[in-house]
Amino acid sequence: MKTIDYHNNRLATVAFVVIALAGIKASSSIIIPFIFSLFLAVITMPIVNVFKRLKIPNGFSVVLSLLFVLSFMVVVGQFFYTSLKTLISNSKEYYEMFVVTLNTLPHIDLFSNYGLSFDVLKEQISAQKLMNFGVDVLGVLSSMTASTLLVFIITAFMLLEVDAIKSKVQKFSLKNTEIPDKILSFTSSVRKYLLIKTLISLATGLIIGFGLYVMGVPHFILFAVIAFFLNFIPTIGSAVAAIPAIAIAFIVLGPTYALITAAFYGVVNIMIGSIIEPRFMGENLGLSTLAVFLSLVFFGYILGTSGMLMAIPLTMIIKIAADKSDRWNWLSEVLR
Repeated sequence: MKTIDYHNNRLATVAFVVIALAGIKASSSIIIPFIFSLFLAVITMPIVNVFKRLKIPNGFSVVLSLLFVLSFMVVVGQFFYTSLKTLISNSKEYYEMFVVTLNTLPHIDLFSNYGLSFDVLKEQISAQKLMNFGVDVLGVLSSMTASTLLVFIITAFMLLEVDAIKSKVQKFSLKNTEIPDKILSFTSSVRKYLLIKTLISLATGLIIGFGLYVMGVPHFILFAVIAFFLNFIPTIGSAVAAIPAIAIAFIVLGPTYALITAAFYGVVNIMIGSIIEPRFMGENLGLSTLAVFLSLVFFGYILGTSGMLMAIPLTMIIKIAADKSDRWNWLSEVLR
């Protein structure tokens, strides 16, 4: 009888998870702004605390902090949008330069002996296809911008309620000390991960942007922003971020600079990903390459394109929560 009840409980749990995921997928348009707001609130909280130390009231501290973050995002977003728009408008010219550079490569005919045809490559990478892809990207950015106001409103309410939530947890701790301690430990670990990862990603973007500027690679601001966002995706993101910069360096500056650009990306990613980041985060906040790939597929399916951007932070939150639970600690080990 106990065995039957055990299996029934397992089936009920699986059914609940499936129904919950279906509900999340159906209501993704509501859930996505909420998740973005949660991340933004965690990142903005240190700025709010700085204003509070200056004896500025809580409400004004929240408003000033969000205005500071919004101003920074507007400036960076404007540079990113302008650079991307310029890249799209010059796509036909870049394609012609790409064909010329490709034809100047030494011993290019030798590749045909291995069944590699560069004529096929030229057909696949056409100027029109590149322009269509760029227009699609601009469309996605425009749709994300439309929900920015909602994200900031939700973030403002979250930040205003932080003190109230802390007092509620403290009152609950008088009755039960174990659960509040786990909640505080969990929130502290999530906050540490998001803050350190954001700062490291920002440093990565700045280093990449400055290096590309020194080498004379066009659209270095665009590639710096791409490096910042994709740095949240371990291993895979760093490799993907390097591809467009290497391609532009190859087209505009030639094969030698393309190799230098690839080497530069490799050195920066090894230094930050293998040395600096583990030192600040610790080994426990790492994910395996398989976990990274599966999380991108899973959250991309559930939440769409925005889900792929949030996949790794969400997976890390799940991993941290599992690490704090004796029952689900095995899941943290699997993801590591």
